[in-house]
Amino acid sequence: MNQKPLTYLRDGVIENKWSSRRLKNNIKSMIHISSVGLYLTHECNLKCKHCFWGTSEPIDDELNLSQWQSIIDQFIANGTYHYHICGREPFMSNKLLDILNYLSFKKKTNKLKYGIITNGILLKKYCHELKNLDIDYLIFSLDGLRQGNDFIRGKDNFEKTWEALELALKYKLAKSISTSTIIYSGNIDEIPNMVLELNRLGIKHIYLQPIMNYKMGNIENLLILPEKMNDLLLILNDTIQNIDGAKIEVEIPPTYLPYMYKWNSDVKRGFDLYISNRDPIVEVGGSKFAFDYHIFCQAFWKRARITSDGYFLGCDVHITTKDYKDYSLGNLKYESLENLIRSIDKNWMFENTINSYQNMECKKCKNFRFCLGGCRSMSFIKCNDWDKKDPMCTF
Repeated sequence: MNQKPLTYLRDGVIENKWSSRRLKNNIKSMIHISSVGLYLTHECNLKCKHCFWGTSEPIDDELNLSQWQSIIDQFIANGTYHYHICGREPFMSNKLLDILNYLSFKKKTNKLKYGIITNGILLKKYCHELKNLDIDYLIFSLDGLRQGNDFIRGKDNFEKTWEALELALKYKLAKSISTSTIIYSGNIDEIPNMVLELNRLGIKHIYLQPIMNYKMGNIENLLILPEKMNDLLLILNDTIQNIDGAKIEVEIPPTYLPYMYKWNSDVKRGFDLYISNRDPIVEVGGSKFAFDYHIFCQAFWKRARITSDGYFLGCDVHITTKDYKDYSLGNLKYESLENLIRSIDKNWMFENTINSYQNMECKKCKNFRFCLGGCRSMSFIKCNDWDKKDPMCTF
């Protein structure tokens, strides 16, 4: 992990070192897209209550295989290392195996990492093909044990995902097999037992993220407060003390960090390591917490998301709106990656994000050093005002 560019920019914003123009020029001098999400399809076989996608309508003009291959080639030429294959549900795409084959071929002559996030329900019929594709990781979306998962994802889907986990382990379908869990009010009490059950199964790496209100509908009753998240981490600290080799990776949203930095010594140690440009990993017995903090917006210049119809977005938040095309740098069907990156400072999303770091109402808040006002795109999408605080903020 190289967070030096992020901590450098964060410190400059906190200390009011630069004008917006200087900040933009600094970012342009650091552009390197290290990670790209390949959203192969808008289709999904589930209707999860917490899904952040702004639209579930099918796309008529999806990228064909040769267009996806061209996009991958351009990112490889750009020096991009990490290719994250996602959905909505990637196994709904008839191009998935071809794209994995292409990445496997490219990996022979390039330093690449690639993997898939999936609900796992369709995995069974692909097992024999997947085990020969040199996949670095498979992440299974599992939102608790049976009750918690199926409330969110639908009846009997826990069993299907658990079976997929067993198959992935049995056939060694990837170098790393892990789970990703959204924590919400209905599954938070299941999480410690879920960690233990997954460990018994052979899953050591577990990613946890509190539910965020990206959805335009009403999911307020599913949200959890920072103190509930803190209570869970304290319990998990005890839970993993006697587990050997577990890695619990926890995303700490910017709006939670000011609280949890004060309340939780593990979160505090992780954050202090992070802003001193070290890995935010905290040893707990024979296991460890690894924390993920969002201290400066990486959209477009360090991270990219390519939709199934070719639009270059900066992050998942941009996909939460039906108008996601308006939030893009452009479409890779018609423009080269090099040209889109070169024009980043002319993009209205990038321009307003950077300007808001100078103008936002949060700059006088005592907690600004933790969150930098939170997600700028969410402020605009939810409040129609770039300079407002993140709508998830409770201060």
